[in-house]
Amino acid sequence: MESIEDIKKANMLLHGFDISSSPLPVGTEFSEFAYLLSKIEFMNSNSQIKKISKWRMKKDAKEYLDSKIKVRDVRFCKDRMFYKLNGMTVSSVSELASVYNDVSKYVNPFDIPIKYNSENGQFYGLVVFHQGLYDTLEFYKDMLLSITHIELSDKINDLNTSCYLHEIMHTQLIEPKGKVKDYNNGEVLSMFMEFVYLLDKDSSEILLKKTEENKINYFLYEFNNMFKYYYENDGTMYEYQVLKSSKYASSILKAIKLFQIYYYGNISIRREIFSYIQRVIDGSIMLEEMLDHFDVTHESSIDGLIYKYLLRK
Repeated sequence: MESIEDIKKANMLLHGFDISSSPLPVGTEFSEFAYLLSKIEFMNSNSQIKKISKWRMKKDAKEYLDSKIKVRDVRFCKDRMFYKLNGMTVSSVSELASVYNDVSKYVNPFDIPIKYNSENGQFYGLVVFHQGLYDTLEFYKDMLLSITHIELSDKINDLNTSCYLHEIMHTQLIEPKGKVKDYNNGEVLSMFMEFVYLLDKDSSEILLKKTEENKINYFLYEFNNMFKYYYENDGTMYEYQVLKSSKYASSILKAIKLFQIYYYGNISIRREIFSYIQRVIDGSIMLEEMLDHFDVTHESSIDGLIYKYLLRK
């Protein structure tokens, strides 16, 4: 598997995304909205973020999420199984996928090991390479993603708890495949959960606004990559590379749009949102059906209302 296109297809099949997912177009309206967001002046609140213990972070995250949804067990596989499996001899793609699927076990997502480093939080699935057979895309369609660990920043504070919840939400969307159809929506629920937790955690909204600032800055960074791809590309940028930027840019805006509905909604609306989230997690509907229900689209995310929300006092 050598081409960028095949790597894209393998990733789409492994996670259950539609292989036809493509980057959002960057037109005048989208560009003008990005410029509008770049002019927002956020408050400096670094001094307000207190440190907490790793134990407290994990406890707070579990108790909070358990109060909101019914968490599903997820597939877990230790890192060292990668090396063990790599030395096995198999006769077919289906047999190889079956072997990988059989070595994992189901665990509560909060029992997945956490590795702390100086980087931002990330969710890690089992990385699969098996000489010869992994070149066949059929393998990625049959394989079920197993989680090896979650990585978080070693700077433990109240914001870390929301990052941890972000990664836990990812674990809830990987099986069965197809809960999220469009790759551009891959981060929506994880980011939404960050916002909801921080709203409930801190009535002053200092932590929430700090996270919103981080998300908008990240959106602007990814939007800039998309703009360069469409208007300044010298041939060194590929569609799959910019698709990743599109995923984050699109997900950030849709997550804020969904949270705006939650933020201003009454108890009934808030309960309805989490009812739909549970249905997505359980696999009874796709995320896109939920987003359609609440009119969370790319168009509604750049209509100016989230700009007004971000300017709130």
